[in-house]
Amino acid sequence: HPHTLTAFGALALILQEKGDHLAARDLFRQVLEGRRFIFGSVHPDSLISLNNLGVAELQAGETAQAVAHLREAVSGLEE
Repeated sequence: HPHTLTAFGALALILQEKGDHLAARDLFRQVLEGRRFIFGSVHPDSLISLNNLGVAELQAGETAQAVAHLREAVSGLEE
C-alpha cells in the first residue's frame, strides 16, 4: 500500500540520519520495489525512491551501484 511505503521511507530516512546506512539502504530498496510495482518505473515517486536508494548506497560505500541508480533517477526525472 502506498501509505505503508511512505512509512518505510520515513523510517529509512531516520536510519540514514542515525548513520545506519545499510539498514536504510535495505528499506529504500523495499520502498523502490513497492513503488515500481504500484506506480511503474517512470513515476516520479518511483524515481525519487530510486534517488533515495542511490544516496543510501553512496553512504554505504556502494559507489558504482549508487552512481548507476542516481543517473537513472536523474534521467527519468528530466523526461
